[in-house]
Amino acid sequence: MKLQEIMEAADKKSLAVTDLVFNIDSLKREGFMLLPDLQYVAPKGTRMKEWKDDFRLPANLRLTSLEGCPEHITGNCEISSGVLLTSLKGCPNIVDRSFTLTSLGIKDLIGGPSSATHYTINGVFGDHSQLESLEGSPTNCTAFYLYSCGKLTSLAGITKKLRALSIQDCGKINNFKNLNKDIQSLETLSLTDIIIISNILSLILINNLNNIPIIFSRMSEHSDEAKNMKTAFNILRKYLGKSNQGVMDAQRELIDAGLQEFAKL
Repeated sequence: MKLQEIMEAADKKSLAVTDLVFNIDSLKREGFMLLPDLQYVAPKGTRMKEWKDDFRLPANLRLTSLEGCPEHITGNCEISSGVLLTSLKGCPNIVDRSFTLTSLGIKDLIGGPSSATHYTINGVFGDHSQLESLEGSPTNCTAFYLYSCGKLTSLAGITKKLRALSIQDCGKINNFKNLNKDIQSLETLSLTDIIIISNILSLILINNLNNIPIIFSRMSEHSDEAKNMKTAFNILRKYLGKSNQGVMDAQRELIDAGLQEFAKL
């Protein structure tokens, strides 16, 4: 059966999804694993409109392009790649459930989904992930997760309205200066194994933010930087949601506690 026939059969539900190239991590045909893109899934210049299930592209496909992916995924979408894939151009535009990108070669999110319930970026190893910018983040998203993005220095470009944001092991994100200009609304900001050293007052100006858990699992919580961070955030939490007056009151208390760097605007 030709690949195009396989896709058509699956679309008609006459072939199990697990038999498909998109969902079979166990597929070992060497020739297929060396395919550079996905243009075989539709005639040249077109793409499948909708994929009615989960959609997975394992890293061993060695893809250099996502051209040919369906436009709409009704389930979860998982894309894994090494350094060969450097652009999300051709990626599904709408993902009804979770979108997960595990990649070492992507530098920004341009071309990625414009809508996904949960959006996860997993750099795997922080020193190897090439992600430098969140430009191209979805406009419609509920929760955003950043794991091991070692070259990412800023959250500029991230989705403006979220319910949850989790940042873990992203060592170059060390302050939240002007974050309220990037994120308008957020309920929970989770920080795991990162050290914030300055500029946290912008968090007070983010609508609905009321929960900032800080977790040290791989890093020591007993270093001076970690202790200062925890003290600063304990002060900050008292003023969340209190607008400009809260900023001034928190700034005064941070300065009195000897945490001037955290009090910077």
